[in-house]
Amino acid sequence: MAILVLSLPLIAAVYCGILNKYLSQKKASIIASSLMSISALMAIVIFVQMVGGHESYHMHLMQWFAIGKMVVNWSIYMDSLTAFMFAIVTIVSSVVHIYSIGYMHEDENLPRFMSYLSLFTFFMLLLVSAGNFIQLLGRRGFMFLLAHRFLVSKSIGL
Repeated sequence: MAILVLSLPLIAAVYCGILNKYLSQKKASIIASSLMSISALMAIVIFVQMVGGHESYHMHLMQWFAIGKMVVNWSIYMDSLTAFMFAIVTIVSSVVHIYSIGYMHEDENLPRFMSYLSLFTFFMLLLVSAGNFIQLLGRRGFMFLLAHRFLVSKSIGL
């Protein structure tokens, strides 16, 4: 279920990002907000399960790279703190998505904004679930690049 919580914001970001020229504001808002709300509900379920006594787990997805005897795996670590942060991040992001529908109703770039917001949420969830320190730093770098791209594109009017 943690993979689904992580992938729903990415699906919303890719869908709204690729189709932002063809999506209406209403359709992009509904898709992004719905997927974020589903992700938030699933994160709450994960949190309740972790508080209820489920063991923490380390989900190995694949080997990222190896240098000599040092092997760095692409993995997701889930414990009660991670589950709590999943719930907080997805709930806040869902509220921001829903609030943005009304706040930005006259902006023609709403689908692109929803894409950026969903992508930022995806990277925040990746950051929270990092299985090792190298992933934590790498995922933080992606968040910085995304925030920088969004701020620069807004300042020069892209």
